[in-house]
Amino acid sequence: MMGTTMNRLVGYFGIAGGIIPVLLILITYIELAIDIKKIPYATIYGLYLWPSSVMLIGGAETLTLGTIMRLGVSIFVNILLYAIVGLFISGIVKLGRYLAHKRNP
Repeated sequence: MMGTTMNRLVGYFGIAGGIIPVLLILITYIELAIDIKKIPYATIYGLYLWPSSVMLIGGAETLTLGTIMRLGVSIFVNILLYAIVGLFISGIVKLGRYLAHKRNP
């Protein structure tokens, strides 16, 4: 039963790791459409939510197959990072439940 909860939590973190970069890209384009002269907020806090986006620095601005592949790899690495964080948090939750059960049998 506990393994299922841990797997589910890791899966949710992985899903979030895939959705967040897509949302940041969409929000950046919307912000630029509203005011092209202003730096989008999504790029400012995007590095914290999408740490693997540094892989895209220095890439081409044109939409080529290589650009799409780098974007896909960057999003995949972000999914892995979020899943690792989810695994770490689920381990902490499991440890907390074990200690709470050990204290109050």
